[in-house]
Amino acid sequence: MALEELPSSDSLTAFLSTHSNSLVCFSATWCGPCKASKPALESLASQYAADPSVDLHSGIVYEHVLGDEVTSKYRIRAFPTYVLFKKGGEE
Repeated sequence: MALEELPSSDSLTAFLSTHSNSLVCFSATWCGPCKASKPALESLASQYAADPSVDLHSGIVYEHVLGDEVTSKYRIRAFPTYVLFKKGGEE
């Protein structure tokens, strides 16, 4: 599957350090807009994974993984929040 679920803050850190360009969705299992947008995110992630000219990896992190440190570091204030990381930095 092209959309990688990141089950811990350590897996998020590893994902970001492994992939130079990443799109991460910070989501919540109870969030209606998150549930509604997930199929589009999965489709987009699959398209990116299938195109060798696109260097973008997609991940999703759920609210139960997010501690205060993660929410503060990535400025998560609402769900869903999409963050593009380009060459190790945040966009």
